[in-house]
Amino acid sequence: MAVEKGRIVLVGRTGAGKSTLVNMLVKGDLTLPHLAVMGNGLHGTTKTCETFVGRGWTVIDTMGFGEPDTGSVSNTSAQKLVIDFLKNVKGRYSHIIFVIEKGRCDLVTEIIWNTFRQIFKGGEKNFVVLYTKTDDEWFQENLEEIKKEFPDCKQFLYVDFPEIDPELEEENSESRMSERDRLESELTRMFEGSWVEPDIFRMGDAEIEKKAENILEYIAKLIKKYGRTALQNSVTIFVAVVELVNIFAGGF
Repeated sequence: MAVEKGRIVLVGRTGAGKSTLVNMLVKGDLTLPHLAVMGNGLHGTTKTCETFVGRGWTVIDTMGFGEPDTGSVSNTSAQKLVIDFLKNVKGRYSHIIFVIEKGRCDLVTEIIWNTFRQIFKGGEKNFVVLYTKTDDEWFQENLEEIKKEFPDCKQFLYVDFPEIDPELEEENSESRMSERDRLESELTRMFEGSWVEPDIFRMGDAEIEKKAENILEYIAKLIKKYGRTALQNSVTIFVAVVELVNIFAGGF
């Protein structure tokens, strides 16, 4: 039986690489069949929260945020989406990881990060910002700026898992194993048996409903601050921007 290494929740934008992380940590590689279906970087594949267990890790993979969406979402539906999400991520964690792809730090990412902070308030000690598809040179050169962008986080990581390529698979597989081992070593070093229980861990249904309402209002304020034009083609966390604006900010 594998020794428990940790319980992780992954949150991030569509295409950031969350499902790749699931497969590498829980399965150990990207060989088929995948545990968590991986997208092509343009369209999200995870539509609900899913829990995967293997190799000592328990990993909760959340839906990709920031994905274009269409259709009408009512106030009640928006509230239910947030409530369901909060109940799915209600737990104690060794790592609460915000996943971001190199080069995709923009207004949408900022809104997602600020909402991430609201969702997992009380678990800041185990926050981790993890950059994907990057190397040590880029990470070290940009680390000070990264710290300024995420001032509430004290732990930062990077990873770059080469994709499966039949012509280069022997070399790529070896690189993936090396990256996986390095990442696990870093995660273990950060954890050291220190679990956190975000505020939602102790909340009953009524408190969860109130927190969902507060989160939606918080998102709406951020949208109003930045303006609909800058974000009109993106979803923030749970529903289309235009719907949140209409529901909570009175439209533009």
